Amino acid sequence: MNPETDLDKGQWQQWLNQLRNNSWNLELLVSGFSILLITRGQKVIEENVYVYELYRNSSTWGELLYNINAILYFILEIMLVSLVINVLLRGLWIGAVGLSSVKGTEINIYERFAPRFQFLKYGINHWDDYIDRLDRLCSTIFSFTFLSVFVFISFSLVTLVYLPLLNAFFFEYLSELYGDWVEQVGEILIYVFVGISFIYLVDFVTLSWVKRIKVFDKVYYPFYRFMGIITLAFLYRDLYYHLIIKKYTRRFGLLVFPFVFFSTYSINFYVEFFPYYPYVSTTYQPLDTEKPALLPSNFYDDQREKNEYIYRASIPSKYVREAYLELFITYRNRFNEDFEILCEELVPARTEGLINNTFNFFDSEDPDTPEAYLKCIEDYFQVTINDTLPINSPFMYYTHPLKEEAGFLNMVDIRELPKGRNHISIQRNRPTDTLSHYATIYFWK
Repeated sequence: MNPETDLDKGQWQQWLNQLRNNSWNLELLVSGFSILLITRGQKVIEENVYVYELYRNSSTWGELLYNINAILYFILEIMLVSLVINVLLRGLWIGAVGLSSVKGTEINIYERFAPRFQFLKYGINHWDDYIDRLDRLCSTIFSFTFLSVFVFISFSLVTLVYLPLLNAFFFEYLSELYGDWVEQVGEILIYVFVGISFIYLVDFVTLSWVKRIKVFDKVYYPFYRFMGIITLAFLYRDLYYHLIIKKYTRRFGLLVFPFVFFSTYSINFYVEFFPYYPYVSTTYQPLDTEKPALLPSNFYDDQREKNEYIYRASIPSKYVREAYLELFITYRNRFNEDFEILCEELVPARTEGLINNTFNFFDSEDPDTPEAYLKCIEDYFQVTINDTLPINSPFMYYTHPLKEEAGFLNMVDIRELPKGRNHISIQRNRPTDTLSHYATIYFWK
């Protein structure tokens, strides 16, 4: 036996015990800084979520980026709820410790209590036990916070990252290269992956019930190791088992999924007071252009919120006093599929998807001129005023100054329009339809 090794072990154990006894200092420090960073980080992520929500339904990359930012937002929500609870309880614990140091004559107030309320004297007579319970509860909640975060990450990786990627890989990329038979293979593999993920989830929720089935261990073991790697469970597995092997903390292991569900979905509850007021949507197509029911504020630059992006199109204001009206149509990636068909002879200037700024091997070597693209865009959008006057003025590429959104600008001559209410109708000349309604913007001259 090496004396130096024993000495190092003893010093390490002594240091670890001191750290355990004073862990509340680190808890408060980490909790305070985390709450501060969370409240600031949520604003940034909220904006990213809003941006990628515009692309999620028409692009695999848009859906993936939206899901990743949504995961980050919910992680911050879980941490905020749990850490605030921890700080409040830790503050109560510090107050109890401070109160125990106050010396003085004690007054027996519970001797006159009715029999049903005699249980209250237990807390007075066992004050140290109360402080110890609070301390253990706070330390458990602090550990539970980060375990909940990693559990949510694991669940989200499977449902919101891997499944969309597998769908895109088999049903979009490989099927285009090798034919429809790849879709059948991909469908089988996705079902297998979902089945393995479900068994892994059941094993986690039931506190390792599946791992107790000895006849199933040889089959389940490789899948368990595989799922542990792709879900990052190997990072928090020891913390999870350390939590469930103790009777006191075992109940917290059972509360992981209910707590994650409560933290992530509680923010979506609200009280409705106006049941006869319809949801305002920029996709609304007026049933009667003479009597429109809705006037979405997103169409007007002077009425949008500072963190709000243009959903489809925009003009400076609903009140127009100039001879020309600036009509801006934001570029959405949902247009790309139509452009590929309508403008199949054109060579794109850029490659859609994930691009590396350092090494870019996929940009077009000989793209067409901007004027050629604009000719295609002018054929794609059909713009009219009051459903009768076609707009023949040319489009130009334009970056909107408010949120730096790329799109197309048209300077519309409105000098001959009558005073009062007018409207601009934007339709898309899609390959699959004759004309598809895109937006109707009202303004007053």
